[in-house]
Amino acid sequence: TVKEYGRLFARCGVQPKHWLAFADAFLWTMRTHVPYADETDAGDLDLPNNECAHSIFCASHICQPCIKESLQLREELDTPLFKVGVPRFWKRIASCPMVRASIGE
Repeated sequence: TVKEYGRLFARCGVQPKHWLAFADAFLWTMRTHVPYADETDAGDLDLPNNECAHSIFCASHICQPCIKESLQLREELDTPLFKVGVPRFWKRIASCPMVRASIGE
C-alpha cells in the first residue's frame, strides 16, 4: 500500500521536503513528456498546481500519506535510545578496526 511504501521511504531517509519535490517533478513530467494527452488533460495541466487534478491526486493520495508516515516515524524515533544510545553504541563499534573494515566508514 502507499502507507507501507511511505514507511519504507521514511526509513530510507526520504523527508517531507523530498515528497514536495517529487510532486513538482511529477507535474513537470506530465506537462512536458505527455504529448499524447487528451485535450481535457492538457488543459487541466495548464491550471495552477492547486487546481490541477493531477496535482491534487498526487498530493492527496501519494505525498500526504507518505509525509504522514515520515513524521510518524520521526516521532517514534525521538527517544533517548535513538538520540543517545545508538550513537554511543555506534561509536564503540566504529572504533574497532575489523568492524570499520567490514562495513566502511
